[in-house]
Amino acid sequence: MMIRDLTYEVGMEMKQAMEANGRSVSYVTRLFKQLRAVAAYGRTSRLPDARDAVETLAGIKLSTPAGSSVFPTRKEVTSVVAEADRKGMHAFACGYLMCFELSLRAVDIRGQWLDTDSPCGLHRKGKMG
Repeated sequence: MMIRDLTYEVGMEMKQAMEANGRSVSYVTRLFKQLRAVAAYGRTSRLPDARDAVETLAGIKLSTPAGSSVFPTRKEVTSVVAEADRKGMHAFACGYLMCFELSLRAVDIRGQWLDTDSPCGLHRKGKMG
């Protein structure tokens, strides 16, 4: 679709179609967040019709995903860390504790492992973390 063709009606049709196809609130919200970022980039680049797209997307109200309602207790985290230390998994224990104490996501601590051509194969996704 061309950016000049984005209207409020088209945006709402997209949203409703995704919901009808079983897409989660989180998915729909992320998609529109990405669309808004692309339109904002177009506006700063002075692309024709990008300003209208930014305004159109701003007018489309979305539900926000529900926050998590289940959190580990300090006692649970302490027991996981102690067990990991007992098994010699010190990096895991440290990372898990950092996630809890600093309110970070696991990916913020360990990063993302991507496929490589490494001959040892240790840096392949799923092999080390």
